[in-house]
Amino acid sequence: MKTISFIGRLTKDATANTLESGKSVINFTVAMNFPYKDKEGNKQQKVTYYECAYWKQESKIQPYLTKGMQVSIDAWLYADAYINKEGEAIGVIRATVTGIQLLGNNTPVTETKKKGKDKKETKSVASEKKQATAEDDLPF
Repeated sequence: MKTISFIGRLTKDATANTLESGKSVINFTVAMNFPYKDKEGNKQQKVTYYECAYWKQESKIQPYLTKGMQVSIDAWLYADAYINKEGEAIGVIRATVTGIQLLGNNTPVTETKKKGKDKKETKSVASEKKQATAEDDLPF
């Protein structure tokens, strides 16, 4: 069996299900972007979606698999197709996940910058307090 590794972002929160047999599965969709240039040299982007199933007994990772989370996936792939309500044939790439690693957070950039700014301000206040204490401790 051949496996692949890919990095992408979750399109929605993962769902956990327990089958009648007692097996647990976590289902989620990962989007992977492919940037390229067209014939005119314009930057384009193609997105491929992978329908993932992670078959782990009582996995504790599901709460962390939230929309926007960047993940690295090890899986084996297979193609599937179905007919939708409009009668169109839809192709799907499915991935049976053998390994998963959380790579980043899904915190919006503005919140991250805000937190970083607050940390800097906290450090500045702490260093000012140290300086004031150092000046007060002078023996003369």
